[in-house]
Amino acid sequence: MKASSALATLLLSLASLPVNAWDGTVPGKVSKIDFSPDQYSVRVYLDGLSKLCGNTNPWAYFSESDANYPAFVSALLAAKATKAPVILYSTADTDTGYCHIGYLVVQ
Repeated sequence: MKASSALATLLLSLASLPVNAWDGTVPGKVSKIDFSPDQYSVRVYLDGLSKLCGNTNPWAYFSESDANYPAFVSALLAAKATKAPVILYSTADTDTGYCHIGYLVVQ
């Protein structure tokens, strides 16, 4: 009886885990960072990768209007300077299909 109760608890726990909503979860090293005055103000490229969230663009972006903009800029510049690996989590913009970075890990 205890085993079936434990199994039921485990299954319910797994069912309550959040669904991965990212279109792209890509590890790599930052090869280039572009800064521009348009709505895609920072574009990030990773070494050897041509697609970051299933589109044909070799970059993902975040904008100055994003709440985490200063932290992302600092973290990416540090990762580029130290050659530290990163993981970019992005979603495809519904209007353009461009990859919008929503979460960033510097390893």
